[in-house]
Amino acid sequence: MSPRFFATGMIAGDWLRVSVPYSGATVKVSRDYSTSVFLPQAASLAELDAGSGDKYYRDPGTGVLHLKLVPQLGRDYAVLYVTP
Repeated sequence: MSPRFFATGMIAGDWLRVSVPYSGATVKVSRDYSTSVFLPQAASLAELDAGSGDKYYRDPGTGVLHLKLVPQLGRDYAVLYVTP
């Protein structure tokens, strides 16, 4: 089973960072029901935070996976799917 992360009741400008331990050898992250289009990895946590929710960051030193949930235009929710 692949984890899913949801944030609802959001408005333009809202975002939420979720950080979870992730021990898998590989990871793919997709957004908002586009489960066949995968997000690229950010080079740093700062890049992730500065972005529009179109990347993820996995810290190679700690194994922590950082996700940024941002509602897309016209939506009040964000969904991220993590696939090993």
